[in-house]
Amino acid sequence: KKIFAHGWWTNEGEKISKSLGNIIDPYEIINEYGLDQMRYFLFREVPFGNDGDFSKNAIANRVNADLSNNYGNLIQRILSFIVKNCESKIEATDNFTNEDHDLINKFITKFEEYKNNFENFQIDKSIKSIMELLSDTNAYVDTQAPWSLKKNNINRMKVVLFLISNIIIKSTIMLYPIIPSSSK
Repeated sequence: KKIFAHGWWTNEGEKISKSLGNIIDPYEIINEYGLDQMRYFLFREVPFGNDGDFSKNAIANRVNADLSNNYGNLIQRILSFIVKNCESKIEATDNFTNEDHDLINKFITKFEEYKNNFENFQIDKSIKSIMELLSDTNAYVDTQAPWSLKKNNINRMKVVLFLISNIIIKSTIMLYPIIPSSSK
């Protein structure tokens, strides 16, 4: 049995104390930002054992950059495209190009990093691997442009959507221990 804990915390760069009046009410923060978002911030920003600085601005920036922009926007634009253009269905395929294999290999590499770091309780590094995978996936979406493929290569569009959807699913499973409610 093990207990893991963060080091010392500061609030906006100052020592937390009653006399300074800068005590952090976790219920207030959770009500404002959400429990999963708070969990994500704590795991992402401060490795276990290290000291950390808390700020509402830092939570907002981290959640917006990683969860909203990188992860949420990918899900929104791909799944809404599938709903609108593919009758909410994707088809399994293995008709992958070299670019597809590059992304698949990045997934394999990032998953191994994720798993190894998680097993060593380096959750911040595990999250970093997921976010790097999602950034690579977003770049792949931009270069493959399924909205353009819809006009001139439906079969290729289906392959691209299949691959992206699978990476979204697998990334969501990887995020489950960190943001369980949102992942569901």
